[in-house]
Amino acid sequence: MIATLKIISVPFNYWDGIRLKQNKEKAEALLYKAQLSQSINRLPNPLEYFGYLYFYGCVLSGPIYEFKHYMEFATTNSSPFDPITILKRIGMGFFSLFLYVILGSWVPDILREPTISTYSFWQLLLVFNIVVASVRPKYYVAWYFGEGAAITAGLGFSGHGGSHGQVGSSKWKHIEQADMLGCEVPENMRSLVNNWNKSVSRWLRYYVFCRIGKNQERNKSNTLINMLATFVTSAIWHGVYGGYYLFWFFMVFITETAKTLHRKLRPRVFKNEEQYKQEPFLKRFVYRSVATILSLFFINYYGASFILLSASDSIYFYSKVYFIGNIGTALAYIYVTYVMKRPRNAPNQTKDE
Repeated sequence: MIATLKIISVPFNYWDGIRLKQNKEKAEALLYKAQLSQSINRLPNPLEYFGYLYFYGCVLSGPIYEFKHYMEFATTNSSPFDPITILKRIGMGFFSLFLYVILGSWVPDILREPTISTYSFWQLLLVFNIVVASVRPKYYVAWYFGEGAAITAGLGFSGHGGSHGQVGSSKWKHIEQADMLGCEVPENMRSLVNNWNKSVSRWLRYYVFCRIGKNQERNKSNTLINMLATFVTSAIWHGVYGGYYLFWFFMVFITETAKTLHRKLRPRVFKNEEQYKQEPFLKRFVYRSVATILSLFFINYYGASFILLSASDSIYFYSKVYFIGNIGTALAYIYVTYVMKRPRNAPNQTKDE
């Protein structure tokens, strides 16, 4: 799975390099900043190519990294040794493992027959949230350990300064793939999706979402088709289980709904986005809390099909809660897309948003 994304990346990087060489102004107008920085102007030789595909530190669980970043790592060897960051990643890996072991009794079989029939509607609303949340730590285990392995080798270094500006601290954003806090306490649905398996999310954005339809042109708005193509690609990459396709299909609409609602509702709640931090704390806290709760509810609701795998088991689970999430998503999508008006003070979307 990891190698598949790398194999696809290199031809795109080379094609971007050709376009940049042939017509720099046009390429800069069409390509996103990340695509420009990741472009290469020559084909790699076999040693470089297979070294990139099978680098031992990331060959099993990732993270996904760019060919250009790998070559910088392999040829310059300028990355610092950062034991503090390595220990943090390993520590988070073991913490995630501990959570998964402790919560391991909440297995997906609870959402199948005969156990699922023993719960009432209200009990099942609580149970599926606990079950799906208890499964997520096992992914954090692999991602944090993968990051730790990459940083130990020196791959993914992106400069000094740290997220809080500490002098001498190092950043490794090129290989980031785990953000437990960003997933478990998300600001909104988009934030949750972007923080889940971050390296693959970046890959999907720059190799699928931004390369089809209107997104290939500056100042053109994103479309539902782009989102659908991106999530279908992700489903195919995961496998052939029907639960994957149900999950990603519904995630298209809940993500698009959440994004549209955010653009139309937030300017009504906070009149001046630039002075957001000056708004009353209680107002910001309530807005953020509602967004977090709704995001977690829907990711857990649709995430049940991801862990059940079977399409029939997933649909049966939805029926036991009266398709509350599916109906809610459909009604919300129709309302925010076709009924709710966008306020005049809503900010315009930028190309690199």
